[in-house]
Amino acid sequence: MLAESAQLKRQIPLSKIESLVLFGRIGLSAYVINYLLEESIPVTWLSNTGRYYGRLDCTTHINIERQRLQFRFSEDESFRLELSKRFILGKISNQIVLLRRYNREREKQKVGEIIVKIAALRENSQRVSDIKQAAGCEGMCARLYFEALSMLIDRDISFSGRSRRPPEDKFNSMLSFGYTLMMYEVYNAIELRGLNPYAAFLHKDRTGHPALASDLMEEWRPVIVDSLAMSLANTHEIKPEHFYEAENAGIYLTDAGRRVFLDKFEKRIRRDHKYTNNEFSMNFRQSVLSQVTALCSALENKDASLYKPVIIR
Repeated sequence: MLAESAQLKRQIPLSKIESLVLFGRIGLSAYVINYLLEESIPVTWLSNTGRYYGRLDCTTHINIERQRLQFRFSEDESFRLELSKRFILGKISNQIVLLRRYNREREKQKVGEIIVKIAALRENSQRVSDIKQAAGCEGMCARLYFEALSMLIDRDISFSGRSRRPPEDKFNSMLSFGYTLMMYEVYNAIELRGLNPYAAFLHKDRTGHPALASDLMEEWRPVIVDSLAMSLANTHEIKPEHFYEAENAGIYLTDAGRRVFLDKFEKRIRRDHKYTNNEFSMNFRQSVLSQVTALCSALENKDASLYKPVIIR
């Protein structure tokens, strides 16, 4: 069992731990670190506001042959473009489904018009001849998508468009926090399959940024994070008092707000579904790993079409 040495607050069976994400100034004993390394359980350290500090990883999953293929095909423009189109197709398709779902009762004409525009851009994104054009279509979709979301959210949780570093309002605070959690869900899956989290296909390589995790999380943003933030806002499970303004003028979740969000995030990521091409249902965490496995198959078979994005209904 893992427990605090000074005061026992909760006991967690070791068999149930898949990964650890620690917020703030939290230490681990040498015994716990050794156990986590032996069991290949990754640990991620984040600040209280979700800024990344670092990770503790075991290296037994590294697959150098897969990584050689990964680096080789990340330089292959044709392969990159085909794979990038699939990442973008999944993201935009799921954005459309989410907007339709939330507009079903509200029937806002402007949202309906935006959905039509996004659908047209989705088709354009699949006809482009280079990654820059594909990314341009995705960027235009993102602006329209967040404009539409702002019309569907409860007014108690303000939102007027996407803002980052720092998040400028309550809804952006939830999105940024959720995207950080999702990023390291995908990061864990990438490492489990032996790939390099920093060598990407759609996103540009950037020192210190796990760009492949950014690629692979695109289709999951609307499915897990955006839908969760919308649900928490519109059901008032997250309230205005769950946020505070920091010295940098950014808006962040309080400790109580993070607890609510983390609890709901974990429940959602463990929820079973049948959106994948498998005959059996799996939870979203398993699906993330399945998608990384599909990427490995695409690399090993030199065929980007083997990667099929998860698209919700």
